[in-house]
Amino acid sequence: MEAHPFKQFLETAMGVPPHQRAALAAALNGVSPLEQTVAVIEAERAPHACPRCRSRRVHRDGQKNDLQRYRCLDCGR
Repeated sequence: MEAHPFKQFLETAMGVPPHQRAALAAALNGVSPLEQTVAVIEAERAPHACPRCRSRRVHRDGQKNDLQRYRCLDCGR
C-alpha cells in the first residue's frame, strides 16, 4: 500500500469507536473471534480423565463443531 492511502487508513481507523477497535484489530491480525473462542474452550476442556470411569487413557476422536472430541480407551465413552 502506498504511503498516502495508508496514512488515510490510519486516520480513519483512529475514528473507529472503542467497541469496534477489537474487531478491527482481530481482522488485521487474522484471528477471528470464533478461532479465539475455540482455542480457549479446547485449552480448558483438555481431558484429564474419563467422566464415567476416571481412566486417564483417552485419545483424540475427531471433531464436532470445530471442537476436539476424545474417547476413553477403557470404557469407550
